[in-house]
Amino acid sequence: MTLDTPVLGADALDAVHALCNRSLSRPILRAELEGALFAADQPAVLRGEPDIGVVASIPGGPDGYIRLLLVDPAHRGAGHGHTLLTAAQDDLAASKTITVGADAPYYLFPGVETSEIAMLCLLEQHRYVREEANFNMEVDLSRIPDDPGGSTLAGPAERGEVADWMAVHWANWSAEVLRALDKGTLLVARDESGITGFCARDVNRAGLLG
Repeated sequence: MTLDTPVLGADALDAVHALCNRSLSRPILRAELEGALFAADQPAVLRGEPDIGVVASIPGGPDGYIRLLLVDPAHRGAGHGHTLLTAAQDDLAASKTITVGADAPYYLFPGVETSEIAMLCLLEQHRYVREEANFNMEVDLSRIPDDPGGSTLAGPAERGEVADWMAVHWANWSAEVLRALDKGTLLVARDESGITGFCARDVNRAGLLG
């Protein structure tokens, strides 16, 4: 079977959502998927056939990104991953580099997890280079000690201060942290000198912490 790679619109969202939940170990909420694929300021080019597989890429700059690449478990081993990856690379032809995942602030994955062996093998066959290893660690919330205090939720009035602090200390996290602040899910810690640290949660997917 040959996989076609037409551009898909928002009308395919339900089918792509169903594909995600057939293919991934951790479910994705429909709203999370919609936000990642159809953000007004950073829309993805979504291609494929949702019954078989899809790929979403983010073109338009020197750094290109692949935000999503999935093949239905029932259709794996037939070369569809290669077809989808090639289609994404064509959409990203103007980019100098291509990164899989980790494209703030709308990424669905912080990279390719070490448990995704098939994806890692596919990328290595296409001569991608692994720059880091990504581990997701599940935490038993019942074993976490009581909150020691010392942190507060950042509000709109603090946005400028947070943006300035991020630009100095963690510029590569700025977009994601400010999105968390806007959603009301950014904790900041302070001392007499000002902000000392941050923790962002539920930025793109519920239950993920950074």
